[in-house]
Amino acid sequence: EELLETDLNDVAATAPAVSFKIIRGSMTANNKFYWSFGEKPPFSFNKCYPVDSERARLVKGNSSSESDDATPVSDFMHPVVWGIVEVTSTTVPNVKEGSHYLGMVPIGESISFAKANLKEDDETKLIVDRPDTFSAYNGFMKIESDSPMSPSSEFSDLALACMPGISTGHGLYFRMLQNNCYGADTIVVTSASSKVALAMALYMKNDP
Repeated sequence: EELLETDLNDVAATAPAVSFKIIRGSMTANNKFYWSFGEKPPFSFNKCYPVDSERARLVKGNSSSESDDATPVSDFMHPVVWGIVEVTSTTVPNVKEGSHYLGMVPIGESISFAKANLKEDDETKLIVDRPDTFSAYNGFMKIESDSPMSPSSEFSDLALACMPGISTGHGLYFRMLQNNCYGADTIVVTSASSKVALAMALYMKNDP
């Protein structure tokens, strides 16, 4: 009985804090940006999911299919996409199996993290612990069942593809407001990134 308890404690200590099944991911023109800036701070996209020296698997701590002797190499990286995941197992309080989250994931079938916790002031955000990764890509946002992003929604694919551009457009809109549009009377919006441009234009149009 005592031996069994010790074994279970050992298992609990080494089990991932959270494991996800990757349901879908969105490949857009933004992915060229991720790859072009893979080694450049502060983004460092290549550090999100580095691969081992054999290029056979993700390094320890970033996947359920890792090897103990895996070490990161700088020559290769696993492509990343914004994706929808489903919780398959978890030891994090208030994170339920079967719930869905949005986050930066590798192109693949599953992913797990050794350490994770809910944000103290926002339980809709799950934070995974990866010190070498830019903080924005360590967050997984909970997807509610009535959200257009929900896998059960007919708009899920569209919402997933447009989300990065809309978020960037809102960021530009907010920056413009903070700086009083830099004193400009007229703003010309180009279509170099149509999702970003359209989102920023709509936010500014609807602002009183």
